[in-house]
Order: sequence, then structure tokens, then C-alpha cells
Amino acid sequence: MARQRTILGALTWDLGALIVLGLLALLWGSLQEPSVQRTESLQANGSRPPDRTEGDVLLLLPATPAAQAAELRALDCSYGWFNALWHHYGAFATAQSDNLSPQILAGRSVVIVPERVALGLPRAALGALEDFARNGGQLVVELPREGWETITGVSTTGTIGQARRVTSVDGLGAHGPIREHLVDVPLSGPLLPTAPMLPRPAGPVILEVEEQPGLLVQPLGDGQVFTLLFDYACSLTALHQGKPTRQMEFGPPGSPRWQPTEGRVAHERLLSSHVPYADLLKRALFDRFSEHRPVPRLWPFPGHHMGAVTNAHPSAESPRAALGYADWARKNEGAATIFAAADRFTASQAALADQVGAELGLLWVLGQQRPALTESRGVGALQPWLRELPLAEQRAMLQANLGDKRPVRLMRTEASLWENDWDSTFRRISAAGLRVDTSFGPTSAESFGYLFGSAMPFYPIDSRGLPLPVLEAPFVLSGANIDPARLQRMLVNSETYFHQPLTVSVPADAMAREPAAGILLGFRKLHALARDHQHWVTTTGDLIDFLIARRQSVLTSQWSPAEQRLTISVNVLGARLQSAPDGAIASVAFPREFDGRPIRRVLVDDEEVASTRLASSGPGDERILEMTPGRHVITVYYEAPAPSPADAETEASTDD
Repeated sequence: MARQRTILGALTWDLGALIVLGLLALLWGSLQEPSVQRTESLQANGSRPPDRTEGDVLLLLPATPAAQAAELRALDCSYGWFNALWHHYGAFATAQSDNLSPQILAGRSVVIVPERVALGLPRAALGALEDFARNGGQLVVELPREGWETITGVSTTGTIGQARRVTSVDGLGAHGPIREHLVDVPLSGPLLPTAPMLPRPAGPVILEVEEQPGLLVQPLGDGQVFTLLFDYACSLTALHQGKPTRQMEFGPPGSPRWQPTEGRVAHERLLSSHVPYADLLKRALFDRFSEHRPVPRLWPFPGHHMGAVTNAHPSAESPRAALGYADWARKNEGAATIFAAADRFTASQAALADQVGAELGLLWVLGQQRPALTESRGVGALQPWLRELPLAEQRAMLQANLGDKRPVRLMRTEASLWENDWDSTFRRISAAGLRVDTSFGPTSAESFGYLFGSAMPFYPIDSRGLPLPVLEAPFVLSGANIDPARLQRMLVNSETYFHQPLTVSVPADAMAREPAAGILLGFRKLHALARDHQHWVTTTGDLIDFLIARRQSVLTSQWSPAEQRLTISVNVLGARLQSAPDGAIASVAFPREFDGRPIRRVLVDDEEVASTRLASSGPGDERILEMTPGRHVITVYYEAPAPSPADAETEASTDD
């Protein structure tokens, strides 16, 4: 009996043919538009840098990492102090709090105790710090709680408030921009309560925060104790790294993963700021140390330069325009940094960059404003998939075109975009082996200036409070927000007061995307204006190398009140750089006067220094002495105080 055919059986070959045709169509489509496999770049954790034992200023640091912070208030910001000291002093000492002893404190001028350290010190350590202050030292204590009253002279019992702004600077004893603008510095974190007190000189208050004492100084024996009742280090960290809007994330719920870095600013005021607010907050405290005894420091620029200028050119597509900008910089005795996408920069273009003296860094392609950087995946000629290259592989691709003699260590993200959490992008940069990022800054036409409180490079802090081995070097102008008048104002302010490394970013496609006359006019005048205003014309990489050499240098000092003599011992390291072939060497800066009395005499290695060798800082409150590499002893004599009437009468009777 014949088998009855079913409809399905009759259509078997037809269905098979349709399936084959479908697979062929799918294969053809995947070959025409391969699917992209997204990848995630690896992340590294922060770590504690080695301690430095030599330095006038000692920073005590927690012995163990903190737990991961879920909000800014829970973040251990102890290394915010590290950034502040690296910016201002260059050379300073660090020690773990569990190693605190009279021997470690010996010879220091200033000891800083961050909040987390202050919370965990045993009674013996408190006693050692009290003895240090009574013997003439200066102690800084951040947010002291119970047990510190006998040292600080301040009781902090009561309801804890919220610090948002400085409300009075009457006790600061300073004038000029710091007095004018310090009240605009946005603060973060708690504010410990205390009883009302008068501003200096009638009382101990230097700054008021929310109309109560915020920064005080009290005498203790022969020394003095500074008490910070607001979160100084976290305020600085939020200014530098950004202030999260919810937990440790930025933007409202549902915000895109990648956002412009300018969306991280601590306050909308910073989006158009001619003032580096974070650096004003540092000086409000650090400049007070020299009221007790002169405290020298390593100047943050080589020679007598009042600041630095660099120009950068990110190039997501063709680097032709960036090479043209670099050539213009070379012809004007300047230099440039080009950030190139790895798939758009060939070995021949690397040779052209060499000819125009350009420094090269990586532009991390994110696939947000241009196609992602990918590699094909498949078998033989069939490559139906694309795999996005993570950051480390993009770096390796660019390195292959540059050769081993030019290691890729600098980078910028595509369009200065950043992940919307606290530290993921920094951790990816660290894991990829890159050491300097320059993505923080204004990218919209309306924004400009010191969006992150300073133009000085800083070490980002991860959510456990540990620094990552990456430096973030912010830029201050970019593309359509470049304006010659704005640029000149920033240079004048930097020369006369703020002393900043100003980076101007001119993207390769700036004139195509947002054509503006100010871009070309500002760039054409950049290097001449920089020299007119005593700024070092350099590159981002050279600036970083100089600052690292400055940090590796050593400076200590001793003060003799009887002779009004400051003795400074230095071992200065220099950096031989493309923009400083003879070496970039940190100068030594020391107060112009002490207790209202000027410098009488300066010697270097027992040889008299002519007054013409001493430059003045912008505000005129410091003298700057240019140094040669190596060990030196600088002796600074200040005018002796006038004898009191009683002393003068005694001296006269003795003469009779």
C-alpha cells in the first residue's frame, strides 16, 4: 500500500531551500554590516605610594584602606591632602599613622592629621602630637572629635551641620584675590559645631563657614594648632574630581553612561571661572604657616617662570589639521601635544610629528561620536563579527606605529567623555598602563576656565580613598570657548597671582565643527602671550616630568628665632626635556618678609646672593631663587625686630 504524502513532506525541499536562502541572506548582511561585540576595559585599584621621610611638612596617612564608599561623605579623602601638598610644596614627608613617634615628628615644621587619622589615634600618639606643638611645631587637625579638646582648645559637641560656603574671611589677614574670591569656594561635607568666637587678631577664627568658626588657630606652648571644623580634604577632592549628585554617580537617574567631564563640576559657578578656587582654599591655610616661622617650598615651575602654557590637539579622525597646528607651534618656538586615534595615525604620520616636534598621546575611541575602533573576527575570508578594542589594545596599536622609542603614556578620551560614576574611567586608564589623562575641562562654547578648581595635575582617588597612579591634567580652554581676551586675562591672572599651568585645547576638527575666529586668533597669539607673561612654553609630558622631578627633590629647613635665620637644605633634581634642553629645575621660594620685617641677606653655599637674582612671586609675598641641580644650603636672614622700649632703655643704661 502506497504511503500517503503529507503537506509537510511535500514542502520539505521548499522549506530547506528557504532556510538556506535565509542563512545566506544573514551571512551576506553580516558581511555587509558585521555585528559589533562590545568589550570592557580592565580596571585597576588604587594603592598607597611609598612614604617619603624627608620634608618640613609631614602628612599622616591611614595605615589601612577604608571600605568602599557609597557616597561622598563616606569617602576617605586623606589623599586629598596629598594632592594639596604636591601642588603647593612639591617636597613633603608622609608616614602611616601607626608609625607615629617623637622620632618621626622631630625636625618637622608642620604636621597634618586628616579626619580619618584623627579618629583613630591612640592616647600616646595624641601626647606625642601635643608635645610637638608645645615645642614649637604647627599642628593641623581636620574634624577633631572627642579627645582632642586639650590640644585644639575647641569643643565640638552638638548637632553636626553641612558646610557649603565660606561666609567670612575677616580673620584671614590677607587682601587681594584670595580675600575677594574665597567666599565663593564651594565646600562639601560636614561642619562640626562649636561656640561662637571672634576673628583674628581679637580671637582665633581665620575663616567662618556657615556663619560659625570653620578654621581656627590657637597657641599651644611655643607652637600652634590649626583646627578645621569642615571637611577640607573632601572639599578639595570634590573640586578636583567632581561632586557626585547621587551616591557616587553623576547626573540624574537614567543618565547616559558616557558624559562630558564638565558635567562633574562641584558647582555651576565653576563652569565659567577665571579663579582656581581649590588653590585659593589651599593657600588660605598653607600661607598661614609662615606667620609662625618662615616655611620655604619648591616653586612649581622652573626658573623664574610664573606659570606654564601647553597646547593640545585631540584628533578623532584625520590628524592632518593637528599636525598643522603643531607645525605652527614649532615655528613660534612652542610645542604641541597631539592625541591621535590609533586607527587614524600611521607610521608616516608619526614621522611627520617628529619633524614638527610634537608630543604624541592616545585618543581613546569610545564609539560615541565616531565609529568604534574594532577588529574583524571570523574564519578565513568570512569575518562576520567585529570586536571593539579595549583601551589597552588601542594603546598597543598606536605604540606599534610610533615604535618603542616613544612610549605612549598620555591620553584623552573621545570628546572628553567620562563614565558617570566616581572612578571607573580612572581605573581603566591605570590598568591600561597610561599615566597621564587630559580629559577634564570645558568643551562647550559657554564654559571656560578652572572647572576643576585648579589647572595643576592631580592624582585621582578611588572609592576606597587610595590614589591611582594616574595624573589628571585639566585644560582651561577648548575649541569655541577660546577667545584672545579671555586667554590674556587668564595669563595676566596667572602671572600676577594664581601661578597656573594653562592648557589650551584646539581639536583638529574645531573649525569644522564650531567655526569661530577666536579659535585661530587665540591660538596664533598663545605662545607670544605666554612669554610676555613669564609662562614656560612646554608640553603636557614635559610639565609632568618636571613636576615629578620636583616631587623627588628634597627640601628641609631650620629656623633660628634668635638670629632670625632660615637655613634651607635642598637636593634639587632636574629633568632634561624637549622644551628645556638644558634641564628644567625647580627653584626655591621663601617668604619675602617675616613678621613684617624684610629679608636682609641671602647666601647659597656660603656665597652672597645679589638681590637681582631673586625674583618675586606674582603677589610679591615670596622671593624665588633659581637653583642648579644637586645639594645646596640656602641661608636667609631677616631683619631683627626693633628692641622694645624696655630693652632699649636697658641697653642705654648698660652703655653708660
